[in-house]
Amino acid sequence: MVKGPKKELGVVHIDHAISPQAHTPMYLMHKYWARKPHNVVGEYIEHYSEKGEIVLDPFVGSGVTAIEALRRGRKAIAIDLDPISTFITRMTLRPINLKKFKEAFKRIEHSVRGQIESLYSMTCPSCGSKCQEAYVVWQDIIKCQKCGKEIPFSKVKVEKNSYLCSCGAALDTSQVVAEEPIEIGYCCEKCLSKSEARVRFQIKKENLESDRNRLSEISKMKIPYWYPKNARLTYSNGSQFKEGTHQDKRTTIEDLFTRRSLVALSILYQEINEIEDDDIRDLMKLVFSSNLHNVSKLNPVHQPRWKKGQHPSTSWIVQILDSSSSSRVVDMVLF
Repeated sequence: MVKGPKKELGVVHIDHAISPQAHTPMYLMHKYWARKPHNVVGEYIEHYSEKGEIVLDPFVGSGVTAIEALRRGRKAIAIDLDPISTFITRMTLRPINLKKFKEAFKRIEHSVRGQIESLYSMTCPSCGSKCQEAYVVWQDIIKCQKCGKEIPFSKVKVEKNSYLCSCGAALDTSQVVAEEPIEIGYCCEKCLSKSEARVRFQIKKENLESDRNRLSEISKMKIPYWYPKNARLTYSNGSQFKEGTHQDKRTTIEDLFTRRSLVALSILYQEINEIEDDDIRDLMKLVFSSNLHNVSKLNPVHQPRWKKGQHPSTSWIVQILDSSSSSRVVDMVLF
């Protein structure tokens, strides 16, 4: 027997489960942790308030409550200490001239595409033509605190939940001294057009010495424009994120990106900042921000796919500084 709504002090309460619906495109423009189902929030607003009333959300997050309140004819006050929260909320709600936005994108693409793609240009190992990288898988080089040996993560011995050096000592996976590429995904249109396999790109895992040298030279490049230099990943009291775990050496925002990514992103961000229209510029910054994780070190390799020779895929995990997953997908192409 289905119970009816409870009535308490003159208020009829919702006492049944509301099945969450999938996020609509509006809520998928920018990733945000713990985004609440819009239809559940909307039903509560409909039930507990009247049109024209004010809905207050002092912890607005990605803006679901404020947005659903406005969609249902209420007024909304949205507050959050995190500026990205109010920014996402504001840009989700703001009307934009799509024609002008597309025109701005085309101008930016025309201006910076050549510069950025030159950073990702390589030689096809099959035909010798110039082609574009799609991604690079890197591995950490870990230093043994006992014998001093520097060990590629793929050569580390694993026993239960421990990582061991060849000398038998337990390795601290936060002791990363270097990184090296172990796989490159690339797109050679000439070879792909002749291939019977329905793939988007090819994979190179061997003879990477020339690629390592090329990437090493790029890593020495000067970052041409502004980027958040020395912006530390700490709480307001100075303590590091992920308290209670090992202390990772990646403690600043720039540590989460390769040098090449920072060069490319600084070029793109500089061009975005030169857009004169405030609304178009802000929406372009939202698009920029929503894609940052794809060109960062926040993407662990999806092991099952990778072992099958498939695209290793990208996912943005919560444990952004967790060195226990020491193979990563980084340097994804921006366009």
